[in-house]
Amino acid sequence: GLLQQQGKLEEAQQAFERQIEISEELKDQSSLAIGLNCLGGLLQQQGDLESAKQKYLQAIKIDESLNNQKSLAISLDVLSRILDELGEFDEALLMAQRCADIEEKHGSPRGLTTALMQISKLLKKTGQTQPAIETLQKVVDIEEKVGNYLGITKTLNFLVSFDLKTNEILEIARNQPKNSTKANSFPLLAVELHRLGITKKRIGLFKQAEALLLQSKEMLEDNKDYPRLAKVLNTLGSVLAKQHKWKDAESILRESHNLAVKLEDKRGQAIIENSLGQVIANREYDEAFDRSQMYFRHSIELGQELQDQKHLAQVYTARGKAFLSYGVFDQAVEDLSQAFEIDESLDNIRGLQMITPNLTYALHILGKQEEALTYCERALKIAPDYQGFLRLRDKIQAAISTGTQQISIKTGLILHISYNRKDKSRWGKIVPDDGSSQITFNEKYIGSSLVSQLTPGALVEVEVDEKYSKLYATEIRIIEEQEEY
Repeated sequence: GLLQQQGKLEEAQQAFERQIEISEELKDQSSLAIGLNCLGGLLQQQGDLESAKQKYLQAIKIDESLNNQKSLAISLDVLSRILDELGEFDEALLMAQRCADIEEKHGSPRGLTTALMQISKLLKKTGQTQPAIETLQKVVDIEEKVGNYLGITKTLNFLVSFDLKTNEILEIARNQPKNSTKANSFPLLAVELHRLGITKKRIGLFKQAEALLLQSKEMLEDNKDYPRLAKVLNTLGSVLAKQHKWKDAESILRESHNLAVKLEDKRGQAIIENSLGQVIANREYDEAFDRSQMYFRHSIELGQELQDQKHLAQVYTARGKAFLSYGVFDQAVEDLSQAFEIDESLDNIRGLQMITPNLTYALHILGKQEEALTYCERALKIAPDYQGFLRLRDKIQAAISTGTQQISIKTGLILHISYNRKDKSRWGKIVPDDGSSQITFNEKYIGSSLVSQLTPGALVEVEVDEKYSKLYATEIRIIEEQEEY
């Protein structure tokens, strides 16, 4: 064992093999079982799972003959995990169930919950979702009886990996004590649901993200955990906005904002007000644009008070794009140039990726091509190898030299992706940030590998070609999105 801990695996193996030989010569079955277990563990560590499996099977036969239930339970548990790694799930499940039976018979809560967790994982892998969930309920019941609330939290978090269209998680979680001084599993599960919701949002699975976040919201409301609830609501608002559910998004974000005000969370208020400004700018009622400006202005004031330069860059970018989509190009340039200055000082390449195409486009519309070129060259000093800036510089230079060519690089969001059965290709639409016509893309022209990486709601930079008064993508680059709150 010491040699194994020191990383001297070859010497350790020789020592275990020698122990086994001596035990066999002395017909010491107990010592032989220990030696086989040790050698099996070493082989497992070395990745020789098939040999490890054989050693544990030998050890199990000896433990059965000696009626050594404690050692037998340990061997069965380890063998179950080895069989799991080998993909032999049915046999692994059988071993785990045998282990659980022994642990239950001998009144070992810790051993029993460990075995039941393994059983649940194997049931899930074999498609037996409902029995897997019921097994986890048993684990929760046992952990509650012994007061192991950390164990409850871990079990509930594992439940997140199941089909969340069902209500099992909420039902199990609600049955747990919410005022325990030891731990509170309920909000921690809500945090896990929030995290998973963010993940689903990033890969464009907005319906799933919305369902997860609504469950997290409901749990945090039940528990009156308002700081976490404000963050979940902000994320939920952004997911609804990605689906163009502007009215619902505004309502949820207002709720989040009210909580941030109540909690006197100025940073939270600033972030949510930026989100509200963006959402309301997309609403179709008379006062929408003016109301969005109110939220943008206050978000900027709070950002200045907090001296949060990164946040200020994000708000100036968002408000600049709103001005751009409304055709207010002078104001767009003013805001986008301020955002540019901040992100340039922070060496924030992602921020510059979002700003530079829109800023240079607005300057081009105003006839300020030389100034547009200067901004592009400044961006290249921060990211000299970024293809988007290099291509943009070439297009601006061409526009200056010919006096006719449009600067045709834009940023925007993937609206949808569809499949054309006739020519067996994927295509979709992009909504540009500058308020111009939607851009069509097709995998026949931009490549299958790129289209497979695109998801609805993804932020992209796109090179555009105009044909018959319609815009088509010739190249697309994905801009990574980040959560602020």
